[in-house]
Amino acid sequence: FPLVRTHARFMKPTRFGDDVVVDSSISFGRSSFEIAHKLSLDGELCAECEEKRVWVVRDAEGRLKSHPVPAAVREKFGA
Repeated sequence: FPLVRTHARFMKPTRFGDDVVVDSSISFGRSSFEIAHKLSLDGELCAECEEKRVWVVRDAEGRLKSHPVPAAVREKFGA
């Protein structure tokens, strides 16, 4: 799924082996979806990251075209 936007903000460093908590969420548009992650250490927010992707299918010539996110996918995420 093509990535059309990404953003990350880092507030506090973490190190390999730290016991972090990652809270993730997803929201849907008509033919796109956004995924957001928040990473915390000891209850303190360390990083926020977001990405937006487009749901695509190939047309008869093999080109990628945006397409509505299928209902079955939305249902899996409770959207």
